[in-house]
Amino acid sequence: MRIQRARPRDPEVEAYVQEQPGALGETTRWLVDLVRGAVPASTEAIHHGSPKFCVGEGVVFCYVAAHSRHVNLGFVEGAQMSDPDGLLEGTGKGLRHVKVAAVGAVSKAKLARLVKQAAKRAAVKVA
Repeated sequence: MRIQRARPRDPEVEAYVQEQPGALGETTRWLVDLVRGAVPASTEAIHHGSPKFCVGEGVVFCYVAAHSRHVNLGFVEGAQMSDPDGLLEGTGKGLRHVKVAAVGAVSKAKLARLVKQAAKRAAVKVA
């Protein structure tokens, strides 16, 4: 999937984060900042209601989606990713996600490894 309008630090992504209440908002902010820190050259956009993160020419590698009791950090090709810590959930052909209930509930280092792996997989498609 590609998003042509993805750009660095999209104000719509910031608005999405600000709309999330309380602890859910803190968790959403933590995950958005984690993705930005793990892949500094990423671009982003709101697509289908939540932030999507891209490499290259808008190739989506992950997303952050707030739900009522947790926030998903999702991966477009998660089913093909290495997951030695068993964090990824889902049963479809491609998408996988990690449910994060609160800031720090899942190791930041482990999540960052997944994010970097997803970005590298997507970057191969750009080349």
